[in-house]
Amino acid sequence: MKGYRFYAELPYERGSKAATKKHPAFTRANIREHMEAGGKINCVAIVLDENDTPYVSSSGNLTSISAALIIQDSGVSVAPMHRDYLHHKCVRIPAEWVRKLHPSLWSYVNS
Repeated sequence: MKGYRFYAELPYERGSKAATKKHPAFTRANIREHMEAGGKINCVAIVLDENDTPYVSSSGNLTSISAALIIQDSGVSVAPMHRDYLHHKCVRIPAEWVRKLHPSLWSYVNS
């Protein structure tokens, strides 16, 4: 999908993307497996300009569309997002996965 770059967002109760005794590592492979089992994960859409470059505010934050609440498939809102958050708490995913993982976000970006 043109105009957005998508990321799966680490569930709120997890502290890092690393594997723990309770959870497998937060990787594309494990996200795909979760999706194929019918699971939901909140996702983030980074808004891109006509050159496929993220919009960046004067404070250095990216313009994003993300979950408004910490519940799965939450409604979404436009909000600034820091690059460090993406690096530490998110994994880039294909646009097609968003339709299954976070239907509310998919509906928003397609409206």
